[in-house]
Amino acid sequence: MKILDIDLDFFLDKVAYNRNLFSEERLPSRYYKPWKIQNVITFMNNNCSLKGRKIQGKYFIHHHEVFHFLKNLCINSGKVEIDHIDAHADIGLGDTSYEYISNELLSYSVKKRLERIVCNGKGKNLTPGNYLAYAISCRWINKLNYIHPVNEGNDLAWFHFKDFTPSSNIIQMKHLSVRDINTVLTSDLCNAIQSIQPYSYEPEIPFQKISATDFNSDGNYNYVLLTKSPGFTPIESDKLIPVISKFMNL
Repeated sequence: MKILDIDLDFFLDKVAYNRNLFSEERLPSRYYKPWKIQNVITFMNNNCSLKGRKIQGKYFIHHHEVFHFLKNLCINSGKVEIDHIDAHADIGLGDTSYEYISNELLSYSVKKRLERIVCNGKGKNLTPGNYLAYAISCRWINKLNYIHPVNEGNDLAWFHFKDFTPSSNIIQMKHLSVRDINTVLTSDLCNAIQSIQPYSYEPEIPFQKISATDFNSDGNYNYVLLTKSPGFTPIESDKLIPVISKFMNL
Protein backbone atom coordinates (compact mmCIF):
# COMPACT_ATOMS: atom_id res chain seq x y z
CA MET A 1 0.00 0.00 0.00
CA LYS A 2 1.32 3.42 -0.95
CA ILE A 3 0.46 6.85 0.48
CA LEU A 4 1.09 10.37 -0.78
CA ASP A 5 1.36 12.44 2.41
CA ILE A 6 1.29 16.18 1.65
CA ASP A 7 1.85 19.08 4.03
CA LEU A 8 0.61 22.43 2.74
CA ASP A 9 3.79 24.15 3.93
CA PHE A 10 5.69 22.41 1.12
CA PHE A 11 4.10 24.88 -1.31
CA LEU A 12 5.72 28.05 0.10
CA ASP A 13 8.60 30.19 -1.10
CA LYS A 14 10.45 29.65 2.19
CA VAL A 15 10.35 27.30 5.17
CA ALA A 16 9.33 28.29 8.70
CA TYR A 17 11.23 26.85 11.66
CA ASN A 18 11.03 27.10 15.46
CA ARG A 19 7.25 27.36 15.57
CA ASN A 20 4.77 25.96 18.09
CA LEU A 21 3.92 22.64 16.46
CA PHE A 22 0.29 22.81 17.57
CA SER A 23 -0.20 26.53 16.87
CA GLU A 24 -3.27 27.87 15.06
CA GLU A 25 -1.58 31.25 14.50
CA ARG A 26 -0.80 31.67 10.80
CA LEU A 27 2.52 32.76 9.35
CA PRO A 28 2.87 36.44 8.40
CA SER A 29 1.79 36.89 4.79
CA ARG A 30 4.41 39.51 4.01
CA TYR A 31 7.24 37.04 4.61
CA TYR A 32 5.77 33.76 3.33
CA LYS A 33 4.17 33.39 -0.09
CA PRO A 34 2.39 30.30 -1.43
CA TRP A 35 3.05 28.87 -4.85
CA LYS A 36 0.94 30.02 -7.75
CA ILE A 37 -2.06 27.79 -8.31
CA GLN A 38 -0.89 26.68 -11.74
CA ASN A 39 2.48 25.62 -10.36
CA VAL A 40 0.76 23.44 -7.76
CA ILE A 41 -1.42 21.86 -10.44
CA THR A 42 1.66 21.19 -12.56
CA PHE A 43 3.44 19.55 -9.63
CA MET A 44 0.45 17.34 -8.84
CA ASN A 45 -0.02 16.43 -12.52
CA ASN A 46 3.58 15.83 -13.50
CA ASN A 47 5.71 15.14 -10.42
CA CYS A 48 3.02 13.18 -8.58
CA SER A 49 1.63 11.72 -11.84
CA LEU A 50 -1.98 12.34 -10.83
CA LYS A 51 -3.20 14.07 -13.98
CA GLY A 52 -6.82 13.12 -14.62
CA ARG A 53 -6.97 10.97 -11.48
CA LYS A 54 -8.69 11.18 -8.12
CA ILE A 55 -7.34 9.07 -5.25
CA GLN A 56 -9.06 8.22 -2.01
CA GLY A 57 -8.12 11.05 0.33
CA LYS A 58 -8.20 12.47 3.84
CA TYR A 59 -7.75 16.03 5.09
CA PHE A 60 -6.12 16.93 8.42
CA ILE A 61 -5.36 20.11 10.37
CA HIS A 62 -2.16 19.07 12.21
CA HIS A 63 0.22 16.46 10.84
CA HIS A 64 0.28 14.17 13.88
CA GLU A 65 -3.33 13.32 13.03
CA VAL A 66 -1.89 11.22 10.20
CA PHE A 67 -0.42 8.91 12.87
CA HIS A 68 -3.92 7.99 14.01
CA PHE A 69 -5.01 7.44 10.41
CA LEU A 70 -2.05 5.11 9.89
CA LYS A 71 -2.92 3.27 13.08
CA ASN A 72 -6.37 2.38 11.81
CA LEU A 73 -5.12 1.63 8.31
CA CYS A 74 -2.10 -0.50 9.17
CA ILE A 75 -3.74 -2.56 11.87
CA ASN A 76 -6.19 -3.75 9.22
CA SER A 77 -4.11 -3.65 6.03
CA GLY A 78 -0.43 -4.04 6.91
CA LYS A 79 2.59 -1.84 6.25
CA VAL A 80 2.71 1.18 3.94
CA GLU A 81 5.16 3.02 1.72
CA ILE A 82 5.01 6.80 2.13
CA ASP A 83 5.99 9.68 -0.12
CA HIS A 84 6.21 12.48 2.43
CA ILE A 85 5.89 15.83 0.64
CA ASP A 86 6.70 18.38 3.30
CA ALA A 87 8.92 21.29 4.27
CA HIS A 88 9.91 19.24 7.35
CA ALA A 89 11.01 15.62 7.77
CA ASP A 90 8.80 15.01 10.84
CA ILE A 91 11.01 12.29 12.31
CA GLY A 92 11.88 14.14 15.49
CA LEU A 93 14.75 16.57 15.03
CA GLY A 94 14.68 19.20 17.79
CA ASP A 95 12.87 17.22 20.49
CA THR A 96 13.74 14.38 22.86
CA SER A 97 11.53 11.73 21.30
CA TYR A 98 14.62 9.86 20.06
CA GLU A 99 15.66 9.20 23.68
CA TYR A 100 12.22 7.96 24.67
CA ILE A 101 11.85 5.79 21.58
CA SER A 102 15.35 4.30 21.77
CA ASN A 103 15.51 3.65 25.50
CA GLU A 104 11.94 2.99 26.59
CA LEU A 105 9.42 2.51 23.76
CA LEU A 106 11.46 -0.09 21.90
CA SER A 107 11.81 -2.12 25.09
CA TYR A 108 8.17 -3.15 24.72
CA SER A 109 6.80 -5.69 22.29
CA VAL A 110 5.44 -4.20 19.08
CA LYS A 111 1.88 -4.91 20.19
CA LYS A 112 2.33 -2.94 23.41
CA ARG A 113 4.10 0.11 21.97
CA LEU A 114 0.98 1.89 20.78
CA GLU A 115 -0.44 2.19 24.30
CA ARG A 116 2.83 3.84 25.39
CA ILE A 117 2.54 6.65 22.84
CA VAL A 118 0.73 9.78 24.01
CA CYS A 119 0.12 13.21 22.53
CA ASN A 120 0.28 16.02 25.07
CA GLY A 121 2.56 18.59 23.45
CA LYS A 122 5.68 17.62 25.41
CA GLY A 123 8.98 17.09 23.62
CA LYS A 124 9.28 13.33 23.97
CA ASN A 125 5.71 12.51 23.01
CA LEU A 126 3.78 12.38 19.75
CA THR A 127 3.76 15.70 17.89
CA PRO A 128 3.40 16.91 14.30
CA GLY A 129 7.20 17.04 14.21
CA ASN A 130 7.91 13.39 15.06
CA TYR A 131 4.84 11.38 14.09
CA LEU A 132 6.71 9.48 11.37
CA ALA A 133 9.31 8.30 13.89
CA TYR A 134 6.55 6.95 16.10
CA ALA A 135 4.84 5.29 13.13
CA ILE A 136 8.15 3.61 12.25
CA SER A 137 8.55 2.45 15.86
CA CYS A 138 5.16 0.74 15.49
CA ARG A 139 6.46 -0.98 12.33
CA TRP A 140 3.77 0.48 10.10
CA ILE A 141 6.13 1.87 7.45
CA ASN A 142 8.29 -0.25 5.14
CA LYS A 143 9.65 2.57 2.93
CA LEU A 144 9.86 6.35 3.36
CA ASN A 145 10.67 9.05 0.80
CA TYR A 146 11.09 12.63 2.01
CA ILE A 147 10.31 15.11 -0.77
CA HIS A 148 11.41 18.56 0.35
CA PRO A 149 11.62 22.10 -1.08
CA VAL A 150 14.68 22.94 -3.13
CA ASN A 151 17.75 23.73 -0.98
CA GLU A 152 16.04 22.38 2.15
CA GLY A 153 15.68 18.90 3.65
CA ASN A 154 18.57 19.00 6.14
CA ASP A 155 16.35 18.43 9.19
CA LEU A 156 16.86 14.69 9.52
CA ALA A 157 16.94 13.12 12.98
CA TRP A 158 20.27 11.36 12.43
CA PHE A 159 19.89 9.28 15.60
CA HIS A 160 17.34 6.99 13.91
CA PHE A 161 19.51 6.14 10.89
CA LYS A 162 21.75 3.14 10.37
CA ASP A 163 25.13 3.89 11.93
CA PHE A 164 23.56 7.21 12.98
CA THR A 165 24.22 8.48 9.45
CA PRO A 166 21.43 9.82 7.19
CA SER A 167 23.62 9.22 4.12
CA SER A 168 23.14 5.49 4.74
CA ASN A 169 19.63 6.00 3.32
CA ILE A 170 18.37 3.47 5.85
CA ILE A 171 16.34 4.18 8.96
CA GLN A 172 17.21 1.65 11.63
CA MET A 173 16.00 2.32 15.15
CA LYS A 174 17.91 0.72 17.99
CA HIS A 175 16.91 -0.22 21.53
CA LEU A 176 19.69 1.37 23.60
CA SER A 177 20.59 1.86 27.22
CA VAL A 178 20.84 5.37 28.64
CA ARG A 179 24.60 4.87 28.79
CA ASP A 180 24.77 3.99 25.09
CA ILE A 181 22.60 6.99 24.17
CA ASN A 182 24.97 9.27 26.08
CA THR A 183 27.95 7.64 24.37
CA VAL A 184 26.49 8.35 20.95
CA LEU A 185 25.70 11.96 21.88
CA THR A 186 29.05 12.79 23.45
CA SER A 187 31.66 10.66 21.69
CA ASP A 188 33.29 10.52 18.30
CA LEU A 189 30.76 8.76 16.09
CA CYS A 190 33.10 6.06 14.81
CA ASN A 191 34.18 5.15 18.33
CA ALA A 192 30.60 5.31 19.58
CA ILE A 193 29.37 2.89 16.89
CA GLN A 194 32.07 0.41 17.89
CA SER A 195 31.52 0.69 21.63
CA ILE A 196 27.74 0.62 22.01
CA GLN A 197 25.87 -2.65 22.38
CA PRO A 198 22.21 -2.25 21.38
CA TYR A 199 19.75 -4.59 23.03
CA SER A 200 18.12 -5.04 19.62
CA TYR A 201 17.74 -3.53 16.17
CA GLU A 202 14.47 -2.62 14.47
CA PRO A 203 13.87 -3.65 10.83
CA GLU A 204 15.69 -1.53 8.28
CA ILE A 205 13.55 1.01 6.43
CA PRO A 206 14.74 2.22 3.00
CA PHE A 207 14.83 6.03 2.94
CA GLN A 208 15.37 8.60 0.22
CA LYS A 209 15.67 12.37 0.50
CA ILE A 210 14.44 13.91 -2.77
CA SER A 211 14.38 17.55 -3.82
CA ALA A 212 11.08 18.82 -5.24
CA THR A 213 12.44 19.24 -8.76
CA ASP A 214 13.82 15.67 -8.78
CA PHE A 215 10.66 13.96 -7.60
CA ASN A 216 8.91 11.81 -10.17
CA SER A 217 6.32 9.38 -8.90
CA ASP A 218 4.52 6.60 -10.72
CA GLY A 219 1.28 7.94 -9.19
CA ASN A 220 0.15 4.54 -7.95
CA TYR A 221 -1.22 5.67 -4.60
CA ASN A 222 -3.92 4.13 -2.47
CA TYR A 223 -4.40 7.34 -0.47
CA VAL A 224 -3.58 11.03 -0.79
CA LEU A 225 -3.40 12.81 2.58
CA LEU A 226 -3.36 16.60 2.91
CA THR A 227 -2.50 18.49 6.10
CA LYS A 228 -3.05 22.21 6.60
CA SER A 229 -0.45 22.82 9.37
CA PRO A 230 -1.84 26.29 10.22
CA GLY A 231 1.17 27.33 12.32
CA PHE A 232 3.47 26.80 9.35
CA THR A 233 1.41 28.37 6.57
CA PRO A 234 -0.01 31.84 5.85
CA ILE A 235 -3.76 32.18 5.39
CA GLU A 236 -3.21 32.71 1.65
CA SER A 237 -2.12 29.07 1.41
CA ASP A 238 -5.69 28.00 2.08
CA LYS A 239 -6.57 28.76 -1.54
CA LEU A 240 -4.42 25.77 -2.48
CA ILE A 241 -6.48 23.32 -0.42
CA PRO A 242 -9.34 23.02 -2.97
CA VAL A 243 -6.75 22.83 -5.76
CA ILE A 244 -5.05 19.80 -4.21
CA SER A 245 -8.39 18.37 -3.11
CA LYS A 246 -9.41 18.01 -6.76
CA PHE A 247 -7.00 15.09 -6.91
CA MET A 248 -8.68 13.45 -3.91
CA ASN A 249 -11.91 11.62 -3.24
CA LEU A 250 -12.83 13.11 0.14
